[in-house]
Amino acid sequence: MVAEKVIDMLNAQQPDLFNELFGQTNQIGIYIISLDFPAAKKAIEILKQSRQSIDLGSESRICEFFTDHPIPSDVSNMVSRWKEFSNAFKGNNIASNRDLKRNYFRTLCKTIEDQQINDDYISNVPIGLFYIYAGDLKCAKTRLEKAVIKNPDDARLRGYLGELYFLKGDVQNSRICYREAFETNPNEVDIDSISDSAVVDLLKRDASNKDWIVSYGCIEKVFPYKIIKILDDLRLYVNEFLKMEKDYRKEGNAALAPKLFYKCMVLAESGQYLKHIRSVEFIKVRALMRQLNPWLFEIYMEGRK
Repeated sequence: MVAEKVIDMLNAQQPDLFNELFGQTNQIGIYIISLDFPAAKKAIEILKQSRQSIDLGSESRICEFFTDHPIPSDVSNMVSRWKEFSNAFKGNNIASNRDLKRNYFRTLCKTIEDQQINDDYISNVPIGLFYIYAGDLKCAKTRLEKAVIKNPDDARLRGYLGELYFLKGDVQNSRICYREAFETNPNEVDIDSISDSAVVDLLKRDASNKDWIVSYGCIEKVFPYKIIKILDDLRLYVNEFLKMEKDYRKEGNAALAPKLFYKCMVLAESGQYLKHIRSVEFIKVRALMRQLNPWLFEIYMEGRK
């Protein structure tokens, strides 16, 4: 953390002095990421007595903050304290220090375990996200998957689950989760948390109307197409489609067009199973897609050849 700052200053000095100062500054960094702020503050004061010109501003500010605002013992206030810290140093790299953040949330997650907290959210933040911050992807997966099962319409949870899979290197399942998140409610997905560059690029192309993102993503092969193979599930999906189509035609609500187009696309991709359901016709589904968005429909059809 601070050790890098002294390298240039010491290049022309004796190696033993370099090693001594490097060790001191490195120890300050270790104290900070270990959340031992009193020890870090004391080490900074000692070092400044011998090296008054050394720049330890960032480290001093971190120590001062957590000295004035000690880390609480309860989870909810721990979450709030990190938010306060992040807001206090927004715009610089202090609050984004990965080691400090990881160890802070490791402590928070240990407190969650010690207090046997089984909620899905704390202070309106999914608990699974804390485990991602802590680098414990195994526990994050367990927490997020259970939360998604209990809250299937929670797009935030699905988005974080997508991020988790991406961090684990499972791009296929990651993009399935993102597809489901954007289908559920694109405006609730935490887009700032997305690490997958292909999904980020997709969002940049049409930030004005996120409702089309899931369709674009499938057609451009970022997301895998959704295919419903179980007939009972397909019947439920068809019923949702028919209700939405009725509302769209009755009210002429253009806001429904993106969601209705996507439902059409899912039914079209599930065509071999759709033939067993009489309430909807494959040809009419594709005709409605053309009506809703002729340009996107043509691109879709080109990709199906």
